[in-house]
Amino acid sequence: MKKILFFIATASVTMFSACQSDLISTLTGQSTEYEISLSEIPSAVTEYTANHFPDAQITQAVSLKNSEASTIVTLDSGEELAFDNDHNCLGRGEGKHAKRKHKKGRHGDRDGEHEDEDAISLDSLPAAVKTYLSANYASYTDIRAEKEKNCQYGEVYELKLKSTSYECVKLFFSLTGDFLSTASRVDYSSTPAAVQSYITANYSSYKVCFRSEKLTSAGGQASYKIHMRSADTKKRVCIAEDGTFICEE
Repeated sequence: MKKILFFIATASVTMFSACQSDLISTLTGQSTEYEISLSEIPSAVTEYTANHFPDAQITQAVSLKNSEASTIVTLDSGEELAFDNDHNCLGRGEGKHAKRKHKKGRHGDRDGEHEDEDAISLDSLPAAVKTYLSANYASYTDIRAEKEKNCQYGEVYELKLKSTSYECVKLFFSLTGDFLSTASRVDYSSTPAAVQSYITANYSSYKVCFRSEKLTSAGGQASYKIHMRSADTKKRVCIAEDGTFICEE
């Protein structure tokens, strides 16, 4: 009985936060926002994000009242995307937050939230990595680093860089600090015809995401990482510029 009463009390508190936010919006006309769980994000928002930002995951979301934006999601790249009441993307979420914020929403549990447990300190990176960043990406102040494995390079340091002026870019370094490549988002329709021909011939049962990643190696060679889905199965296929298969994740 005590456990049941505790659950009811907890649910009442979190529901009150959302109701309080709605009441403030109704009475004052002031824009308000509160945090929602990932399971509460409108499906159209998650679909758009998966299709246009396939290399990133949603880590947090808020719902807004009396605001141009109805939902703002935060990605593990550090980017924010804002959506209106019809779930159309408004672009960056920065500057579209409500002045008055409520940290907890109806559940406050953020079910399925991706914790940044794999992030590593920039200070722990090899000196060569930090030197490269200072020389080439000094304007990027939001930098997230992880140690990752990918099919193209094996175990690497993957850095995600974001600034107010530029879209997110990824950098890959060997564990000894050697620069390997950059990765930036491109429309799949703009990838070379040889790449698209390979995908069509070998992955016809998969739906290709609207955007892909272009990787440019230290030597200037280009390759493409194509993101695709079939039901609950996701694939990332790396293809060379001339249509040669490299690897699949």
